[in-house]
Amino acid sequence: VDTAAILTAPAHADIAFLHDRMPVALAPEAWGAWLDRKSKPDMVNILIEAAIAAPPAFAARPVSKAVNSPAHEGPQLIQPVG
Repeated sequence: VDTAAILTAPAHADIAFLHDRMPVALAPEAWGAWLDRKSKPDMVNILIEAAIAAPPAFAARPVSKAVNSPAHEGPQLIQPVG
């Protein structure tokens, strides 16, 4: 069964004005440890490192309200609007 999950942490100060939580983004160098079932990595430490990493992997910018509807898709949705 293919599954997915979005893990969240308290928002970095840069985007906390939008919401009090944000997705945890693993650095590419942590992907192997996270996905390796045989090594049983310390998941908590990997998540803590990702959650407190700086600078944050996210930036806030105004975008079209079209992002609020699943009827719309495409890269134009993340283009900044004035």
